[in-house]
Amino acid sequence: MCIRDRAHAGEVTGSFKVEGILRHLTSDSKEAQHLRSIYVFKVVPMLNPEGVLCGNSRCSLTGTDLNRRWNAPDEILHPQVYYLKNLMKKLIAEKKSILAFCDLHGQTRKNSSFIYGCNKVANGGFCSWTK
Repeated sequence: MCIRDRAHAGEVTGSFKVEGILRHLTSDSKEAQHLRSIYVFKVVPMLNPEGVLCGNSRCSLTGTDLNRRWNAPDEILHPQVYYLKNLMKKLIAEKKSILAFCDLHGQTRKNSSFIYGCNKVANGGFCSWTK
């Protein structure tokens, strides 16, 4: 399972979500122990740390919205996306199925939690993103 957060630096509430997820997954609860026994979690708690540090809202230091570079990330300009996508490709090549890819965001107009989903079979799977 891949969990990614803070692609958009200004979405501060995402940090609270990923903190809660990590606290639960690393706890001694029976549920957390069970989850850890059957799944491997790859967690990127802050995809865009330089954007957060510099106070950017949606972009990295290169002025790029990292969510819009998933199809063809550049190793130099978008290393965060480039290496995460390569990690996912490596896992798939090693026959390690990615059950879910959670891209956490903060939203000012939607109340509570919500999910936008994509069909992992469509468009070549999680590594293709949707066009």
